[in-house]
Amino acid sequence: MKKLIVLLSIVFVSITVSAQINFEYFLAVGRYKLFESEYTESIKYLNTAIMVNDQSYDAYFFRALAKYSLSDFSGARTDFDKSIELQPLSKWALYYRSITLNRLGEHQLAEKDLDLVLKIDPLDGNAYINYALTKLQQKDYSEAELKLNEAISLNPNNDVAYLNRGIVKMYRNDFESAIEDCNKAVRINQFNEDAFIRRGMCHHELKQFDEALMDYDFALRLSDENPLTYFARAVTYLETGDTLLALNDYNTVIQLDPSNALTYYNRGILKSIREDWTGAIQDYSKVLQYNPENVYTLYNRGLAKMELKDHKGAIADFTAAIEIFPDFAYAYFARASAKDQLHQRWEAIADQDTAMSIMKRMENTTDSTYLAYSDSAKLHRIIEFDAEFNSQSQIEGRIEYQEIYIDPEPFFFVTCFATNEEYIKSRRSESWDREFDQLNLSNKYQLNFGLIKSDATIDLDQLVSYLEEKEIASDDVNLQFVLQGIVSFWAGDLSAAVNAFDQSIEDNSDESYVWLNRGVVKAILTRIKENEQQIGIEQTNTQTLVDYSDAINDVTQAIMRRPKWAAAWYNRGNLKSYSGDYKGAIEDYSKAIDLQPLMAEAYYNRGLLLIFLKRTTEACPDLSRAGELGITPAYNVIKRYCKF
Repeated sequence: MKKLIVLLSIVFVSITVSAQINFEYFLAVGRYKLFESEYTESIKYLNTAIMVNDQSYDAYFFRALAKYSLSDFSGARTDFDKSIELQPLSKWALYYRSITLNRLGEHQLAEKDLDLVLKIDPLDGNAYINYALTKLQQKDYSEAELKLNEAISLNPNNDVAYLNRGIVKMYRNDFESAIEDCNKAVRINQFNEDAFIRRGMCHHELKQFDEALMDYDFALRLSDENPLTYFARAVTYLETGDTLLALNDYNTVIQLDPSNALTYYNRGILKSIREDWTGAIQDYSKVLQYNPENVYTLYNRGLAKMELKDHKGAIADFTAAIEIFPDFAYAYFARASAKDQLHQRWEAIADQDTAMSIMKRMENTTDSTYLAYSDSAKLHRIIEFDAEFNSQSQIEGRIEYQEIYIDPEPFFFVTCFATNEEYIKSRRSESWDREFDQLNLSNKYQLNFGLIKSDATIDLDQLVSYLEEKEIASDDVNLQFVLQGIVSFWAGDLSAAVNAFDQSIEDNSDESYVWLNRGVVKAILTRIKENEQQIGIEQTNTQTLVDYSDAINDVTQAIMRRPKWAAAWYNRGNLKSYSGDYKGAIEDYSKAIDLQPLMAEAYYNRGLLLIFLKRTTEACPDLSRAGELGITPAYNVIKRYCKF
């Protein structure tokens, strides 16, 4: 009777809390967090607001703005779509959706939205500016300039319009006229940092390096945290021959923007010029983390390795470059040189012959790809202003700029909770399964079981003390085995955990959660074995495939006993992913999502796997959903891979 009262109390409290959720409060806090640039927190509050009222235009609109600010353009578009569905003539939703569509490369749809904005408000100068940027991205410079002229005619004091017209003129190589527009922007708004930066770039192109440096210095007085300013100034310093100051500025860019691959590349080139071969290799390797198929970087890293007499490493890099671009004649020449140093004369001659054959065959080609890799000067040239820079923010909400390692979410593991706080937290998670309610009510010790991630940190001493207080009877053999397995797992004694779960299953093979746990422990043991073999591979150049079939079989047994257990399908998806069965992994993650549509971990891991399989278009919506549901590293992945 007491257990029934406890269960009814939980249900009643749950209903009461749901009924008392204050929509206006969550909407207001979500909006406040948005304006404070705490975007991930904003999304959490707005999720709750939408859960209470899924017909709120404001909630979808503000969440779309938060997602856009985290570079989740696909997710932002979805929310803007919903807000426009609710209010079809919302000028601001149409306006911001057009900006989002531009970022997604859907320029024609962006123009349709802007046409509607201008029908609603024909005097909106910002809409003309955005229209111009849409045309600029399509390289329609004439039309872009006409739209900016319209914006200026509506408001002759719009410094942003002058600045953007100057940028259009830069693309048309009309640098002197671009400087005039930047001058106008500065006269209207002397704090327009971008106008000083762009004017500096124009002076640079006109070889007016002193004027360029003056503009960059002034921009830095306005803001000393913009990576683009330091990058542009570094390029100008190089033109003046001051490699040390250029290097210092590149260092600053990387401090402000640790994932800026272009700056690592340029710094690598600069270090090569200064004959810092080890430093150059480190920078080139960093570029390849972000873009493994960057041919220039592979080639230049190979050359740096040759300087350090690492001819085998150089050959590997040149070979990788050739695999990406088979007509890369200079890579064949370089590989021939490296092979010659290793006394592989016949192979070196074959590479030289191949290179000569390519050059002869391509003598009169107009193939732009070949021409790009046949310009020996370009292979070692500093790249100037061909990159997107992002002003960094140290505000907690801007997690999409944090440099983190991209790891999949871990397994779910069934544990016993020592405190009510831990139990309630698990119960509120989207991975909770109602059958745990029955499990917890059916055990006479009032133990609280539930799911937790396998990489979680728990207070082991507290758990052991809690279980000792419960005084589990010695004749309750199966429960003793289960608890022994759980404690051994958290203590790191994985073999003992497997043995305990073995004995539990031998005593009673019907408990799905014991099968699940044994599968998780076996999987972690297998991963440890895999890591040990990786070390052996590096030392012996041999490879042995690691077998996850035992772990997969255990989790499959759990699924057979509880076919609607989303966590089990998710865990098996992880195992199939590790074993190379990517199709099967995606199917299992999808099944987990079907059973539990709010399981963020399944969306995230499926998204990562789709990126690995180069199915980025499918991956990005999954990552967007994962971020929305609370997996904040998803925004870092979106920033890195979901560039349309």
